[in-house]
Formats: sequence, C-alpha cells, structure tokens
Amino acid sequence: MTRIIVILKEKLEYRRPLVNCLEVFANLGRKFVVIVESCDDSTIETYHDLGIDIHRYQQVPWPKTKNPFLKIRRWLAFRRYAWTTYQKMKESDDILWVGSADTTLALGKKLLSYKYVLHIHELYDTFPRYRNGLRIFAKSATAIVVPDTSRAAIFRVWWNLSTTPFVVPNKPFHHPRKPKIEIFDANVEKQIAEIGNEPIILYQGHIEAGRNLDVVAKAIHNLSFPIRLVLMGRDHGNFVGHLKTLCPNLVSIGFVTPPHHLEVTSYATIGIIQYDFSCLNHIFCAPNKIWEYSGFGIPTLAADLPSLRYYLDRFHGGICCNFDSEDDVTEAIGQIIQNREFYMSGAMALYDSWDLIELYQIILEKMER
Repeated sequence: MTRIIVILKEKLEYRRPLVNCLEVFANLGRKFVVIVESCDDSTIETYHDLGIDIHRYQQVPWPKTKNPFLKIRRWLAFRRYAWTTYQKMKESDDILWVGSADTTLALGKKLLSYKYVLHIHELYDTFPRYRNGLRIFAKSATAIVVPDTSRAAIFRVWWNLSTTPFVVPNKPFHHPRKPKIEIFDANVEKQIAEIGNEPIILYQGHIEAGRNLDVVAKAIHNLSFPIRLVLMGRDHGNFVGHLKTLCPNLVSIGFVTPPHHLEVTSYATIGIIQYDFSCLNHIFCAPNKIWEYSGFGIPTLAADLPSLRYYLDRFHGGICCNFDSEDDVTEAIGQIIQNREFYMSGAMALYDSWDLIELYQIILEKMER
C-alpha cells in the first residue's frame, strides 16, 4: 500500500481540515507520516500511540508577520527541514500530501519532481502572490483538494486545469453530535451557565470588519422574546466593545482552542455565519462552522451568499438572509425559532450528506493509479 507523506508549514492543530484528513487516513488503515512546522506534544503522543510518526520543526509556531522578507526566510528554513527530513525516510512509491498554499510555496520547485496532492483551503483572489505562484504546482499535481464546489470551478478556470479539483468540505471527521456536552474550561462553563435557559444565538469565528455583526446585534437586542447573542472567537480590534453598545447583554467568550470550542457550540439554538462581499473568498466561502453547527442539529442563520445557499436551501438546514437589513434578520430568527424542529432535521440531513471516507477513498484511488 502506497505510503502518504503529509507536509504542513503551519501549526497542525490550527488547520482542522488537514487534521480531518489525517483522521480519515488512520481510520482507513493507511500508512502515513507527518512533517509539520509545529504541533502540540499531546498531538505527537496521540499519533505515536496509533503507530504514526510526526516530525516537528518546532513546538511553538512563528508569530504572524506581514514582512515578505521574513516570510521568505521562514519558508526557506522549513524547506530545508522538510526535504532533509523526507530524504532520510524516502521510499520510491511515496505520495506527498501538501497541506496548504504556504507549504507548497515553501517546498519550492523541487516538489515538481514528485507525485503529490495539493490541499488548498482558501481562494486567494486578493493575494496574487499565492494565486499566481500556485499555478505551476496545480498543473503538475496528481490531484487538488479544495473545500467548495465554486472554488473548484474557479481554480479550474484560473489555472487552466484539465479536470476540476476534488471537493472535500471542511466537515469534522469526529463530531460529538450531542447537545449540551460538558465544557472543559471552568471559566467558559460559568459564562454559559449564567445564561440559564435563554436560547443562544452563537457566532463563532474571527470578530473583524469583514464579518460585520452590527445589524445582527441590533436585531437580537430588539427581539420581543428573550434570547442571547454569544460571541466565540478572537476580537481583531474593539469590535466586541462596539457590539455591546448595540446589544448590551451579549456574552463574549473569546477564543476557545479547538476542538474544545465544540463544547460551547453544543449549547447554541442558532449558529451565525457572516461574510461580506469584499472578495470572492468570502462570497464562495467554505466555513468549518456550517458543519460544526449542523452536526449538532443547530440551524444556521447565514449571510446571503452562493456557497451557503447551496447547502442551507438544499437541505433546509437554516436560512440565508440580508445581513444589512434588521427586518430580514429578525424575520429569519423568528422563522427558525417557530419551526425549529424542521430546521434541526434539515441541519442533521446536511451534515449526513457528505461521507469523508468515501470522498478520500476516491482521491486515494486516483493517486495510486
């Protein structure tokens, strides 16, 4: 059986779709090795117990930087580590699974002489360095994996590919799927407990300008029935403080390390997904959250975007509405609350509609032809 060498120039735990990929490989009994920039000791121990080796460049990831020269230096440092590590274990029929755009560019043109799969997570329409830099690697890859059908079609056009990339949604391979599970963090547990029995509308993700929640906050504050807005994620600016002026009783939990964030998600009545129209990457989004919500049977209140409509309208797993209109948001929340069992059933059907094992088996079969 062909061995898979998974390479990632990021912190492994932060790239959840790739963790899903590894969990599928382990479930299928595939032989694979991981070369990664950083990961936690506990992750190394967990995979070691499964007989899987993780080769780690460093324990703590580099801090983010916008300095292009520093970024290139880091790429080169990881390039040396990754190729040196791989050469020590190389087997003739290995297939490289390249875990991100940064990983691809870091490995450089030497990658072109190997059989490999590109796992691309974003669209990069506003990042020409990535969009153009990946072209040569995309055209040479055995397979390309992306998380959304629209992105797959766009990449085929941009890169003049002969076939459409494989689509594997950002669905968790392991999901608790039970409501109100135990919360690991005592402080977070206290915050949720203090809400009591009021329904929770949960936003999870980055809190930033490109995901404006002003209208949602106003709508929730002005509802005629009790309901709480809960924010879970990093605040990139004083957005939480601003939102509290619009919805004074909102609860901000901050960032919760995955997969513990799902413990909080399990308490939600409705989950929010909001992206604006500032770039194609937002319009054709592929959020992990839609799967994290639907796995619990939580209906989604989402911005009116094509990729979200593809899932939510098809299965009735929630409602897409105009996030610039307080009336639209209010009506959508009311509709979900009044028909909650219907939308919960649709959310469950959405989650069950994609089988990760089947999808990855199809990709692996192509790799081994």
